[in-house]
Parts: sequence; C-alpha cells; structure tokens
Amino acid sequence: MNSAHYSPTIKMTSFIDPGNSFTFTSSHITPASISQRNKGVLMGTTTGAYTVPTGHNKVTLGNVSYVTWQNCTLNGYIAEVVIYNSALNNLEHILIENYLGAKYNMTIPTDLYAYQATHNIGLIALGNNGVNSQTAAKGAGVLELNSPSAMASGEYLIAAHTNDDLDLFTTADIPASEVGSQRWTRTWKVDETGEVGTTNLVFYLAGGNNFGLSSTYKLLVDNTTQDGNFSDATVISGVYNAGAQTMTFNTNLNDGDIFSFCGFEQILTIHSINSGPWSIPTTWDCTCVPTANDSVYIDPATNVTVDIAAEAAYLSVESGGTLTMTTPESITLGGNLDILGSVIITAGKSP
Repeated sequence: MNSAHYSPTIKMTSFIDPGNSFTFTSSHITPASISQRNKGVLMGTTTGAYTVPTGHNKVTLGNVSYVTWQNCTLNGYIAEVVIYNSALNNLEHILIENYLGAKYNMTIPTDLYAYQATHNIGLIALGNNGVNSQTAAKGAGVLELNSPSAMASGEYLIAAHTNDDLDLFTTADIPASEVGSQRWTRTWKVDETGEVGTTNLVFYLAGGNNFGLSSTYKLLVDNTTQDGNFSDATVISGVYNAGAQTMTFNTNLNDGDIFSFCGFEQILTIHSINSGPWSIPTTWDCTCVPTANDSVYIDPATNVTVDIAAEAAYLSVESGGTLTMTTPESITLGGNLDILGSVIITAGKSP
C-alpha cells in the first residue's frame, strides 16, 4: 500500500506499506509540514510552503489518479475513515490510535488499553500527557466520561465495550438488591493508569435506549472479582435528566473494573403522534421505540410504517389511523391486535 498526502501546492509525503494485513494511517498537516503515520509510527515528513485550502478541493480515497505522473489505486478494503474539523494535539492522536488499535487488534507505539481481547469497541478515554489534558470523552455510543477529580500528568482512564446490542438484556446475575430488574448484556471494562479520582459516567438513553423506570436505573460495577458476573457488583445510584434523557453517575473506577447498566423495565402505553417509520422515536409520544412490553396505539390521522422487526404487547390501529407494511419486516405481539382503522400490507415476513 502506498499512502500519501498532498497539499494544495502539491507538497507530498508518502510511504510504502507491504500490505496483506490490517493497518491504519493518519495525515498530519501544519503550516510548515505534511507528515504520514502508520499505526502511530512516523513514516515520512515533507517540509515547505503549505497553502491553506480554500473552497472545494478535490479529495480522493484509495486513488491518486489526478497526479499526472502516477496512477495509484488501492487494492484492498477500507474499514473506517475518521475526519476532524480541527487540528489534533499529541494527546488526541495517542487516544485515537488506542481507539483504532483496540478495535482492529493492532500494535501501536503508546498502548494504554490492555483489555481489547474482551472489550475492544467504542473506546473512549480521559488523559493527561503532561502537555495536553482531555477531561471529557464521548464517541458514537451511549456513554460519556467526564470531569475526573484528580487526573495528573501521565494518568489515564479508558473504557471500551463488548458491542452487544442495546436491546439485549439479562436477569441472570443481578445483585440481590436489584432482583426484578434487568441489565444490558453489553459491558464496559476500564483501564486506569495512575489514579484519576472520581469520574462522571453519563448514559444517553434517547432514541430507544430508555428501557426502564428512571427512578430504578443503577450502575453496576464489578470491582471485586472483576470476572463479569454482577451478582456481587457494587450498586451505584445516579441522577436522571428527563429533558435530555440521560442518567449520570459519579464514582471512582479502578483498573480492571467491569460495569453495566440496569433498571426495572417500564411498561408503557404509547400513541403515535406523527406519521413515519416505527423505528423513529419522534413517531411516538414517548420519544422512544416501542418494546415487547408496551401497549401501542396507531392514532387517527397518523400512518406508521413498519420498517424494523417491531414488537408490542398489544397493538390497536385506531379509527382513522393506518398501519403500513411495504418491506419484508414483521410485528411480534404478546397479546391482542385490534383493527379499527386501516392496515396496508404489500410485503412482510414471518417473525
């Protein structure tokens, strides 16, 4: 693989990778130089005048055929592209390399996370390298870490998860005080360098993840045996923000701790308030997606299209309401179906 970066003035740096294995590269552009790194290792730097791009500049990925003297086309696969709208400092480069190194099981120069064998997805990190400090981190997932109380130079707090879907739950290893609740099967594991003190853990539950009664949500931290069995976990209460649909916990996590999130499942009566897909929270008055425990009503003047494998305990299509199935999806009901309005089915499948 030949990886290169060109500035608008055609200043270039490149390197040749032997290929046949997973890798990740990064481009680093400053007013004085352009450099390339492969898995965090500097591979080449070109210095000289650099022209700041203006307007729309041609960007290609996997091909540089617009260079008159060379036609290089990628023969391989691209798993992920990460683009930032501001320059990254050295600490941010290190933490991003840890995210990619854990996710794709690659060796990197500054490896701060030791648990990628079991928890390698969605890595987020707080850290202080003596020059820069990152005190809040949230990726594309539901968890944010912020506000470490005592993070000094050379200290880091990092967590990654198992990638279990957030509609998967278990009741098998719930602490005695929380019997009757359920927890996500997804777990996160912590790698701590030094002692960063207490940290806020914020779970973003909007968009279908607000599965339980907010007053019953708890953080479960397996900090004794650290074996992933939560029957002996420490149970931590938090603060729920109804407007933002977030749950915030403050605790001191330690290296090797495993944590998850539990609550008593809420049974809702849900009405459609807008026409739209079943899977979109704004279709419903709960700003959520109905679950197998909920009673669902398709209200007058709304048309709900089933675009996922939908579930409900009870479903009523009210007079003036419409339920539409035009794709091969299904509805699984735990109870009755009442049809007072219209049902349009042109496609479907067995659950």
